[in-house]
Amino acid sequence: MPHPDSLVDITVDADIGAAPRDQFSTVALIGSAATEPPDGFNNATRHLDAESVASGFGDGTAIHNQAKEVFAEGVGALWAIVLEETETTEVIADSDTNSVSSGIVSTFPISGASPVAITVDGDAADPVTATTESPPPSPPTDEAAYNPDTGEIEVGTSSSGGGSGGIEVTYTTLSWTAALDELSGISPDLVALTQRAGEESIGDYDELLTWADGEAAAVPVVYPNGSDYSDPITGMDEAHEVGSYLTSKFGLPIASESSDNVAGRVVGRYAVEEAWYNIFLKTLPLSVPTPTRYDRYVGSPELQGTFEGGTAADGAGASNVLLSDGGTILSNSLSLAGLQSDYRYLDIARLEAFVTERIRVAVGNLFRDNDIRYNASGRTSIQAAIEEELNPITGNRNQPLRDFSITVPAPEDIPSADRSNRLWTGIMVEITISGYAHRADVTLVIEV
Repeated sequence: MPHPDSLVDITVDADIGAAPRDQFSTVALIGSAATEPPDGFNNATRHLDAESVASGFGDGTAIHNQAKEVFAEGVGALWAIVLEETETTEVIADSDTNSVSSGIVSTFPISGASPVAITVDGDAADPVTATTESPPPSPPTDEAAYNPDTGEIEVGTSSSGGGSGGIEVTYTTLSWTAALDELSGISPDLVALTQRAGEESIGDYDELLTWADGEAAAVPVVYPNGSDYSDPITGMDEAHEVGSYLTSKFGLPIASESSDNVAGRVVGRYAVEEAWYNIFLKTLPLSVPTPTRYDRYVGSPELQGTFEGGTAADGAGASNVLLSDGGTILSNSLSLAGLQSDYRYLDIARLEAFVTERIRVAVGNLFRDNDIRYNASGRTSIQAAIEEELNPITGNRNQPLRDFSITVPAPEDIPSADRSNRLWTGIMVEITISGYAHRADVTLVIEV
């Protein structure tokens, strides 16, 4: 007998576009700590206000501050979870007995929650730089580089191999496996990580986004505060590097010169809007310099070498930008799927996830509430259940679907093997989304 949660199998075949999630979205916030909080490690707990988050995880902690932004958007409840930070110090690649300049730590990804320290035969490497390259490029003498996601280490000065200490690395990892298993149990639609998405955090974000793509959970990927850089090009280059590395149709990249808790505010806004909400040009209560140095580099998806156009090489790493324009707005709703993807805008992936879930629920409830037999009546019931679910979001000017069609095979057309296993196979739902217009191209003809 099939498990009740496995009554309906849906395979999505994207053709040009696709779709988002539930109107009353479930929000989960993810933090980390070295000391166990009152609510424990890897334990997702539900909260109705920010004060409850402070009690569970500490007043003024990153996850508490993030929760305040979420609740400020009118969200009624959220889930919060804190991962355990584990610090490890180890000598890599037998570098204390061999002369080497590279190796891999035993546990990865390396977290961006704490700085990485590297010594070579007792002398500290400075600076220690995170990179998206694999393997990391060979750094100058007395410096070191590492890839947080792969755990690869490169140093500019080889170890002596004479028992002088070798290449010693001190780094932090997070309890991702246990935490993501816990989060899967609550099925959040929106997830925010307290870390900003600099190069040192690509390992943590790769773990989260890989999981999020499988769970259809949207994640704001907020890059470091550009005000901390000497010039805006540095911030744009980092956004391109990280965005090129982290590919996800559910990741929303955001570059800014804001010190505010951007991720918390963004998931809070999405949570109180329909699943197909488009954040493009919507006013957000966040602050950026006026004017922000990023303004002149926003560009557009077809203009490479800008934030929205991605790298000059192939347009990879395109990012949205927070701007001040009568209030703080987001320049676009691009996802981390890439400019060539059908899922280049976040609302497409979220609408697809929403429609998929609604069909799953509608047909699943039909099986629970009725005896569906292999006859014309059963065929009609399945089609009617899907139609009833999709009709309210189809056709009107503010609805996300322009049209849909449903094909339910006749009982006699279902393969005998599937009938023996009591599967009604071959059901197909095709949807046409309305989509959003972001720009207009106008030709003005003047006659004198």
